[in-house]
Amino acid sequence: MIIPIKLAGIALACKTVQVYSNKRNCFLKCNLDESVKNKKFYKPLAVGKTPVPSIINTISQAIASKIKAKARNTHEDYMAVIKNTIPQEAILLTPTYRGKSKAYELWDIDGDRDNELITSYVLNNEITTIVIKKQNDLWNIAAEIKNPECKSLNYRTLANVAGKGKQLLLGYVDKDDNKELSCYTLDNYNANKLFSHRYNKFSLLNMPDKPKGESHNHLVFWNRNDRGSYDLEVKRWDGSRLENPKKHKDILLGGVLPLYAQKLKRNPEKPYNWYHLAVALENAGLNKDALYIIKKARLLKLSKEVKGDFDALEHNIRQKLGQIS
Repeated sequence: MIIPIKLAGIALACKTVQVYSNKRNCFLKCNLDESVKNKKFYKPLAVGKTPVPSIINTISQAIASKIKAKARNTHEDYMAVIKNTIPQEAILLTPTYRGKSKAYELWDIDGDRDNELITSYVLNNEITTIVIKKQNDLWNIAAEIKNPECKSLNYRTLANVAGKGKQLLLGYVDKDDNKELSCYTLDNYNANKLFSHRYNKFSLLNMPDKPKGESHNHLVFWNRNDRGSYDLEVKRWDGSRLENPKKHKDILLGGVLPLYAQKLKRNPEKPYNWYHLAVALENAGLNKDALYIIKKARLLKLSKEVKGDFDALEHNIRQKLGQIS
């Protein structure tokens, strides 16, 4: 059997502990023998209580658990599972937000190292998202979220936005083409909505909270304004509601700008990566830097739609700077 590198590292650690254990037991035994010669008696239980074997057992169990988890759910026909679970007339939905979106996701929601199936479908003008869990070799619906007021699914992901565990984020498009993000907790597979929020575009931003040091995602909402650009709204969940971070500009400078700069660095050929960074710079008050990014972006081959977005953004910035009326 080929052991993955990470597991091999654990195995090596286990072997090291075993060697250390043998040496330690030998050391204890030799010292005990020497003590007997010197008539210094020790209770036999003192040697037997060494914690090293329990450490070895723990690491060994971790290795076995990881290997077992890796082997699970690797030979399943997930589409067959889904088709056997949802109504026959239902139509599977693929989120439209990302180009690489799939009809289903495999996520370990409850942390038991078993992946659950998450998929969405539409039936009778109602969108339903289900969590399908395998127990005793049988797949069953563990949670179900229905939304009868929307026409399509824009977004679906799992992320830590509440500071503990992971929550299910679903973005819907209603009949008036408005987008709304809904966040659900899945405690014991009961889906409970934490919040909903309107958006035009949306990003997740992972930043640690100081001084607590906790790390969970901030939510970056892009809201179209009447100037033809976007206002960036950063929100975080405080345990009871969405709130604005106290240092909004610091979040923009220390989190949002690096986020979109990194996206641009990874894919500089995509015009909207330049556009997103320019919008973030404008929202942070760095208007001249935004104009520089726009200038560089115009060297790319832009579609009519993208060029229009850049034109509107540049016009808005130059108005702010008093360069045009």
